[in-house]
Amino acid sequence: MSQLKKYNIPTTSFSPIFLLYHGHGVLKALVIYLYTVTVHMISALTTCMTPQDSDGDTALHCAVLAQKNESVTILLDAGADPTLLNFRLFTPIHEAARIGFLP
Repeated sequence: MSQLKKYNIPTTSFSPIFLLYHGHGVLKALVIYLYTVTVHMISALTTCMTPQDSDGDTALHCAVLAQKNESVTILLDAGADPTLLNFRLFTPIHEAARIGFLP
């Protein structure tokens, strides 16, 4: 479950002015807006291509290896494919189990 959904924060694309008008504080409105813009950008990138580094790791592999819960959540919410293999033939889930990272 997305962190924003968990706290009943809307995750659709609203402008900061819309959010302010509907009772959200300035900081909260900005965070929601930047989060949605980031998710849409990541989503656009993951649907167009799945870049892999020199080890065959995707952004999701890297987020798992760095043990970044929030990054993993954002990437999965944006549609990153958790079944892609790196050059060691590990999915991000395999990598998580290998290093003992269980978010």
